[in-house]
Amino acid sequence: MSNYSSTLQTVLAVQSALIGELLRSGGGSAAEFMFNRPRKSGREIMAEALTGVMRSDAGMYRQAARNALEGKSIADILHTTAQGIEQSLSTMITALSTDPAAFIDSSSQTGTALRQTYDDALKTLKNVTGNAAYNGTKLLDGSTSNIEVYIGNTFKDIPLENLKHIFDNYYDSAGIIAVSPPADTSTALGVLADLNKMLDTMRLKNSSWQAMGAGFQTAAETVERQAKIYELTAARSILGARADPADRLLNALLSDQGKIMNFLA
Repeated sequence: MSNYSSTLQTVLAVQSALIGELLRSGGGSAAEFMFNRPRKSGREIMAEALTGVMRSDAGMYRQAARNALEGKSIADILHTTAQGIEQSLSTMITALSTDPAAFIDSSSQTGTALRQTYDDALKTLKNVTGNAAYNGTKLLDGSTSNIEVYIGNTFKDIPLENLKHIFDNYYDSAGIIAVSPPADTSTALGVLADLNKMLDTMRLKNSSWQAMGAGFQTAAETVERQAKIYELTAARSILGARADPADRLLNALLSDQGKIMNFLA
């Protein structure tokens, strides 16, 4: 199928170029070429009426494609944010688990370096989580539980997350993540266990958001292809009602394109 697909995409490109040349030779835009010729027949008038419906359907599918791409943008933000959280948590875990005894020893140079690495990762974590927003809507602070993206007559739900549920007790009174460096070995082991749980949870969330983004991309491509098929059918409806040789050639080319696009779908 992949070999056919590559070849057929090339055929589509060549046909599109020829269609463009034929339209330009007719003078003006494609719309002028199809609709503004004099002496329309009854068959042509009926074809134009049908074409209006088809173009309306194509517009609906185009809007659905735009909505799907918006959904992908939201999922991509969540995916990128989750990646940043994962990276920060992994760095904090490594700093804390490398040498817990040195980490809590304020007089140890090794501990000082490990705590600095931990603090830097924590700052990054705060920045990443605080910047997760789309068009002014915070995505991970619990203010919004989900976002609905309409694709045609159906909608897909993007579940969000309240990071306070994931970071649990590691928030201060101002609502800021506060995974303070532990001061003793017992506390260090407890924080380390909690950080690992947070990391596992974020990996699951990240996988879900990444898959959702891919799904929205596929949906956008599918409905965009359907819009093009409707437009091709509409153009054929007009051209099929005419007897001009250029029109007949255009009709044949558009017919072939429609068949190819249906095959690729």
